[in-house]
Amino acid sequence: MSLNEQAAAAAESRLRGNSMSVGELRGELNSLGVDTRSAIEKNDLVALYVRAKRGDPQVPTQRPAPAAAASNSRPRTVPIPKPKRQDPYLPQMPPLPKEVNWPNGIMLLVLLMYVYSNFINPASSGEGGGSVGGGGTRLPSSYPGGVRSNAYLLGEVLDVGTNGEFKAHLKQHEEDTGLPVVVDFYSQSCGPCRQIAPYYKSLAADMAGEAVFLKVDVNKNSVTSRECNVRAMPTFLFYLNGKQVHRFSGADSRQLEQASRQLAEQAKDKKSDPSAVGTFVNQEVTPESLSTFFAKHKSDAEEHLELLKQHQGKTVSLMRLLFKKYGDVPAAVGRLDQPASSDTAAGAAATPTTTPTGGGGGGGVLEGLSTEALKAELAARGSESTEGASGEDLFTPLSTAFHCPKCHLDHDHGDHHGHHGHHAHDHDHAHAHVEDVLIVGGGPAGLSAALYAARAGLNPVVVAPKEGGQLLGKGVDVENYPGIFDGSASAVTGPSIVGTMRQQVAGFGVRLVAAHVTNVTLVQQHLGKQRAASGVAGSDGARFEVTLQDSSSSDSKEVVVRCKAVVVATGAESRWLGVQGEHELRGHGVSACATCDGYLYKDESVVVVGGGDTAMEDALVLARFAKRVTIVHRKGKFDKASHALASQVLAHEKIEVVWFGEVEKFEGKPPPPQQLGSSAEVGAGGAINGVGVGLEMVRVRITNAHNTIARIPCKAAFVAIGHDPITSFLNSTRARTTRGGYLVTPEGSGGSAGGGGGGGSTMTSVPGLFAAGDAADAIYRQAITSAGSGAKAALDVERFLSAAA
Repeated sequence: MSLNEQAAAAAESRLRGNSMSVGELRGELNSLGVDTRSAIEKNDLVALYVRAKRGDPQVPTQRPAPAAAASNSRPRTVPIPKPKRQDPYLPQMPPLPKEVNWPNGIMLLVLLMYVYSNFINPASSGEGGGSVGGGGTRLPSSYPGGVRSNAYLLGEVLDVGTNGEFKAHLKQHEEDTGLPVVVDFYSQSCGPCRQIAPYYKSLAADMAGEAVFLKVDVNKNSVTSRECNVRAMPTFLFYLNGKQVHRFSGADSRQLEQASRQLAEQAKDKKSDPSAVGTFVNQEVTPESLSTFFAKHKSDAEEHLELLKQHQGKTVSLMRLLFKKYGDVPAAVGRLDQPASSDTAAGAAATPTTTPTGGGGGGGVLEGLSTEALKAELAARGSESTEGASGEDLFTPLSTAFHCPKCHLDHDHGDHHGHHGHHAHDHDHAHAHVEDVLIVGGGPAGLSAALYAARAGLNPVVVAPKEGGQLLGKGVDVENYPGIFDGSASAVTGPSIVGTMRQQVAGFGVRLVAAHVTNVTLVQQHLGKQRAASGVAGSDGARFEVTLQDSSSSDSKEVVVRCKAVVVATGAESRWLGVQGEHELRGHGVSACATCDGYLYKDESVVVVGGGDTAMEDALVLARFAKRVTIVHRKGKFDKASHALASQVLAHEKIEVVWFGEVEKFEGKPPPPQQLGSSAEVGAGGAINGVGVGLEMVRVRITNAHNTIARIPCKAAFVAIGHDPITSFLNSTRARTTRGGYLVTPEGSGGSAGGGGGGGSTMTSVPGLFAAGDAADAIYRQAITSAGSGAKAALDVERFLSAAA
């Protein structure tokens, strides 16, 4: 064969190898007797395929099977057990069939126990309810399972553990109170869920007696999640009169409060519907009141006894029935069972001075409590200390974080507009307290900067939501952070690392404030561009005014804080593809957080789009419970992913890779438009109003030599194509950024290694404004490089303030 013929044959083999998937290539090579264990990426497999087709003798071959033993070897004898003697006086049992054995019997027993506890036994699930989490008093009720709680009167959030309990709560408020029910579907591993949780709890306390607030952990109560067609987290469902009237996905606090309050007003409005009777919160109709009502309408007085018996604990149902018949309702009075704290829910007689543990106070007078109440108090405080391990209890609400030393009032600028709005105090703005350094961001970069700044005596303030950055949302184990392990040769997760960092900085006096930064302006910006760019400070040394908005309560007022230096460690947020169907199906199969939403697609086929470390981590997380994971990557190799993660992905039996693939469209049925107040029936298979919704397949264009279109059937697709830095709130400072939005540092390379631990300074083009972590690092983007850049930023701030003093 000539050289030209050999080259043509090699090119044809390479083209055919590139057109096959990794699994097909391995199968083809195995049929040719080639050992593929040394090939990690597809390029290695293609090279082996070309060499095998060419007949290269150096191609590694599979090891031959071990030779059989020699025929003249002495055969091993196996003793035949003697049959046991049967007692002639005992009845002979027939042998069990092969299909019935002890392992199968045990599995059948476990299955029967699961069915009984979840669908038959009213005390645990099925149509009944389990324990009421979150406080309140369990009251006697005729509802299935006896679940009935007055925790809504205390403004507490109930964690619903079973589907039967969920239905019982809906039934209670459909028939008894008429109040709307708000349900938060969440997961412990979901960062946005943790972000919205304090706000949800605060809103529940603020709307005590106006609405009912429930929480459902999708991992523990998967039955309710499936029945309600929850496809993203957090997802909020709103019920009125037992029917779903509104829903949305995402940590949108404004929409949550607006929908909750609007629905509460609608429930109280008797004119909204001809049959509406309003709400009856902790009220009942007495026999005397019903007798007076029947005497007024000249009806049978004996009828009221039967009605009261049928509608015991169902005030609204009784009122609707009477209003439909008479056009009027009897008077209702308050119930004798008054709201009590979580202590009395445990069966104790708490004194009026006792502080409910559900409110997080933990103080109170304990002398009057019984033994049962003390045990309940210890259990509640034990659970609070466990929650504190993540460091969320270390945050201070924005409303109490900053105080003016002259008048002891908060820096509340609810009417602040622009750069020089009206001050809330009656003295000059320059007298307000000035912070040395404000650190924006609560991930490894921000907390490392806070640690170094605190040890330098700068009294830093960390401003961040409680979710704390990308590391807190990682569902895979963190194996590449030096010194972080639990001592049993296994790594720990991101949330535990962030929790440890928070506790460490709090030990040095760092203030953690739960807030979002909406704007940063220069104090002297109004004096002219030249003086602003030169970093001129005010008479009190302040260079920046930072506008904050509370992220842990329903109070949306803004607070303006003055400081001498700012460290930006806000990290980056997920990037989207921008293709057809992505926005319409977001929250209904299309997601950017596999850790948050992955569990909702257990035993389903899913797709991951991307080829970096984020895509590798998402694929490995999804492979734990998905039936099949398909990675769509626009290149022919994972050149941006680490070798360790890429090797795990390629070796995983449940993960397939589509090379040279570009997503063109997400195909499926988006949910129909829904207005607040219109009921939405969720049927079998997650259909809304009889219409099936959700992602069905991903259309991918294969950009190799064949240029074909592939449609991948799936229930979910997770976009993991990178991140965009969160720096838009700095636009007023005119700090220099790259085209991608990464902050540029003068001596670093800005958007490359400038934030990752190179030799350059972390100060941006604005004096006093420093960058750390992923906000200035588009290359490394690792937790350890972010921590290193945070330490650098704190050291730079110390030198800067010393020189300016």
